[in-house]
Amino acid sequence: MTMKNAIKHLHTWALTIQATSRQSDYDCILVPSEIADMAAKKHGEAIKAGTAVSQGAFDKLTMKQLQKLAQSNSISIARTKKDFIKLLKPLEPDVDLESLKGAQLKVLIKKHKIGALHSKEELIALLKNKLAIKAKQEVGKELAAKQVKVLKRKFANILKQIQGLHASIRKRFE
Repeated sequence: MTMKNAIKHLHTWALTIQATSRQSDYDCILVPSEIADMAAKKHGEAIKAGTAVSQGAFDKLTMKQLQKLAQSNSISIARTKKDFIKLLKPLEPDVDLESLKGAQLKVLIKKHKIGALHSKEELIALLKNKLAIKAKQEVGKELAAKQVKVLKRKFANILKQIQGLHASIRKRFE
């Protein structure tokens, strides 16, 4: 195949793909403008989510956004046995929930219609707690770094004083 034929073949192939993608029978093929629109929409949603998080307005986020944010902060979206027990205690005050095994606990969970995943309010509380801990750790690191700088400066001043004393003592004994 010559270069001219190869270019013609490639051009024909591209036109065929473009025409095929515009047919309504082929929903799985997207034209570039559709992909760009989808990407712009996702980007806009990400910006809104980031703004809501930075402002602490977690209630403005959708459940899916909260779940993604929780997972990115190493927070499980699924409830643990401890979570189920905490929710069941007020509902079943006479039952020793700590000693229940899996099947028995599942019966109570089903009876009270408790979902396997954390609710929106629970995720918000967990995220706020996690982010508060991270903020405290950052403040602690910043304070430690400042203290190290101060101590280094003091040590350098003391070292200069010692060197000055050492030099003056050496001059006296020379």
